[in-house]
Amino acid sequence: MKHTLWHFVLFLLLSSVSALGQESAVFTCIQVNEDGSTTLWFQSPPDATDVEQYLIYYSANGNTFSQIGSVAGGPFGSISFTHPTALANTASRYYFIETEYNIDSFFSDTLQSIYLQLDNHDPDFNQADLFWNAVGNPLPDGSSTFYKIYWDYPIGIWNLVDSTEAVSYSMPVIVCLDSINFRIEIENTNACSSVSNIKGDWFKNLEEPAIPVIDSISVDANEHIIIGWEPVGNAAAYIIYRWESIWKPIDTVFGVDNTFYTDTTQDACNQSIAYSVATIDTCGSSGPKDEHKERKNMRIDTIVFNTCDAAVTVNWTKYRVPTPAIYQVWVSENGGSWQMAGEVPASDSVFVHNNVDNGADYSYYIHTEFEGGSSTTCRKSVRTHEYIEPQFIYFANADVLPSQEIELTAEVDLDIVAGSWDIYRIDPGSSTAVLLTTIQRNDIDT
Repeated sequence: MKHTLWHFVLFLLLSSVSALGQESAVFTCIQVNEDGSTTLWFQSPPDATDVEQYLIYYSANGNTFSQIGSVAGGPFGSISFTHPTALANTASRYYFIETEYNIDSFFSDTLQSIYLQLDNHDPDFNQADLFWNAVGNPLPDGSSTFYKIYWDYPIGIWNLVDSTEAVSYSMPVIVCLDSINFRIEIENTNACSSVSNIKGDWFKNLEEPAIPVIDSISVDANEHIIIGWEPVGNAAAYIIYRWESIWKPIDTVFGVDNTFYTDTTQDACNQSIAYSVATIDTCGSSGPKDEHKERKNMRIDTIVFNTCDAAVTVNWTKYRVPTPAIYQVWVSENGGSWQMAGEVPASDSVFVHNNVDNGADYSYYIHTEFEGGSSTTCRKSVRTHEYIEPQFIYFANADVLPSQEIELTAEVDLDIVAGSWDIYRIDPGSSTAVLLTTIQRNDIDT
């Protein structure tokens, strides 16, 4: 009886020591494959040689589980099992592992495959809203806390977009028209990753290309009009328009950062011309333009030398859109260096250059600056001269023509450089002289 009791006690002690080394396999990752099958990864317990087998349990809804396979015990380290009929690309699937010893069994935590869902913001098709479930709660041993978001854009190449600790993510998707796939991964230090199903949809760019902001219309030293504008982020090219009773497209400039255009076909010195620019985006869509017809190049309208006052009056067309704060008048005498003759507020467009020298050639241009740009006119010139007093004027003849018009002939002193003649008429019975016309010296050749 005594021997029997000692044998029973010894059996209990040995059983307890053996049980102390037994534990469950550590369930670490579930990978959803492209065909919807799943691959499970788990780590063997320290006493792997004592494990008889690992039983794999599966549930489609997380409530009712059934055994779907087994893996023989014995090997140490990472062990995998593939469930070929999981259909995990249609919903999340649930699994746990039973580690079976000779006497006892131990159960792992339940993990579920990551099921990714996608909303492409129909009918805008310009944003991806991603939703997925956690692989476990809590996450399995060795798991990172960050889910990595991947997309296969450009096509066929998986690129990391971002990572998050949340189980949702939103991002804009600006493409012309393309089908884009996404997947989610979370890494584990046990040499595996849990990977979601692949989810994709169509995305396209419905956004109208932005209107380029013209920052300047100016004239260069070659008397050509230069248009400048701010770059548009998704531009592939820009369409240049010129106002000719309608907005006429005249050229195309390629490259997002090519934001200047020189119009060599127009007379920039004698006319002000309106321009506009539209964007062609990388999808080939052309956008609207700013149809502001007052946005033109400046030009000098007249330069008049007043012999009596020894002054030159410069008159120009104002720059509009935007309105500058001030105009600068620059002058060069006899081809010398350019000097600023003065400044004029934006409300004015006339400048009088006093005390000019006689017998000199004066060239002028107007320059203005404003936020984001500047503008300059063509250069125009005038020659000054001394005052010459007319020596004679002779009214030679008056003839009545068959048309009942009266032709007047007068002889005047053409040695004067500048001046004008006023023609008056006094009607019969009246003593009041009526001005008929004024003839300028420049209008008479001989």
